[in-house]
Amino acid sequence: MSDLCKKCDHRKAVYRKSDYRFSKYRIYFCTERGLLNLNVQECSLYLKRKVKADVSDKRLKESEKDIRYLLKKLDKG
Repeated sequence: MSDLCKKCDHRKAVYRKSDYRFSKYRIYFCTERGLLNLNVQECSLYLKRKVKADVSDKRLKESEKDIRYLLKKLDKG
């Protein structure tokens, strides 16, 4: 896979299932072209990857709840 695909927003990871767990392949799937990205050097569909962060109130409250749980478990241990 080229550096162009590594930074593209159309890139999606490909996973495989083995027994009870999933592992990620080193190849990726292009959602726009509908093909696996093996050796793409140039692409007219390139779209720079956008970093998306979920900082909603719901997500923050879940994180606080998880931290309280961990602190409670560490105090008992």
